[in-house]
Amino acid sequence: MHEPRSFITTVPHMSFVWGDENVNFLRARYTALQQSTLFRGMRYSEDHAQIKEWAPLVMEGRDPQQKVAATRTEIGTDVNYGEITRQLITSLQKKPNFALQRILDGKRVVLFGPFATFSTKFLKNGSLWDLLSSTTTSNFMPMVNVGLDNFDLVKYLVSQVMLSDDDRFAALQEYYPQAKKEDWRLWQAGQRVQIIKSDAEKGGVLRLGGYGTRAAVHQ
Repeated sequence: MHEPRSFITTVPHMSFVWGDENVNFLRARYTALQQSTLFRGMRYSEDHAQIKEWAPLVMEGRDPQQKVAATRTEIGTDVNYGEITRQLITSLQKKPNFALQRILDGKRVVLFGPFATFSTKFLKNGSLWDLLSSTTTSNFMPMVNVGLDNFDLVKYLVSQVMLSDDDRFAALQEYYPQAKKEDWRLWQAGQRVQIIKSDAEKGGVLRLGGYGTRAAVHQ
């Protein structure tokens, strides 16, 4: 890697929301973050004039009666992962046994996705009985508690599982309007198990989020 300033820069970070529910959430999030020394310099405001000073474009033409809120921290960082990749590849290309390709089953492809899926297998090539065989009287309730505490995640996963091929293709066309359905196919991508740990206070907590994924592939 070369000079760090070529790929990482200090830049202010903001979160901006509108509506009672979102404002209440951001206020509570800000209060919680203040318990950490890493976020002590963060500022919070619901004042239109202050937020306009921070981010003029998001406030231009906005209803002055609309309830809004924003947080701002001066010590955010912007990482140019593209530049990091280029520098790493440049270094690897100096090796005599290195060759760079985007290749799937011997063909150049474009990937789109991923789409979340659900499986009772713990590994991509595991058994469909993995989840059932690992369920015991001691871990059943922690799993139920985690499901209730992360209900938004559960709803998201269910909504993803319910997607039809037409739904997935419609999502693709939002990015690539000229895509033709006959040029694309689903491909089973990576999968990792979700780890649930018993917790004296909550019953169970999610320690590692993960789910099976699928990506559409342009041949």
